Amino acid sequence: MTAADNLFWTFEQAAAYYRFALVRYIGLRDKGMVLAGGCGGRASGELCTLVVLNTASIQLLPTTVAGVRAALGAENAFDILPAVWLASVLSVTAGLLAAKIFGRIWKR
Repeated sequence: MTAADNLFWTFEQAAAYYRFALVRYIGLRDKGMVLAGGCGGRASGELCTLVVLNTASIQLLPTTVAGVRAALGAENAFDILPAVWLASVLSVTAGLLAAKIFGRIWKR
């Protein structure tokens, strides 16, 4: 578990949540905790790009949507592929542009 600062209460809250949610509520066996502090600061441009690419990923085969369309009686469930690919590429492009623009604005 990591925190952006070394403040005591940050780790105390995280440890309390771990003990309550994972150990008592879910019933997992406590195997201990590793706490790392002081990892705060600004994210690098590469990290922001990774987050954008991971979040707005390109959908190659929208199997869930195609499955729903097939279950509802669509003749060709995968005829939405060009629209899905276009929307995926546009969302990734918009995210990357926003990351680059905000990266240049906040560097100043």
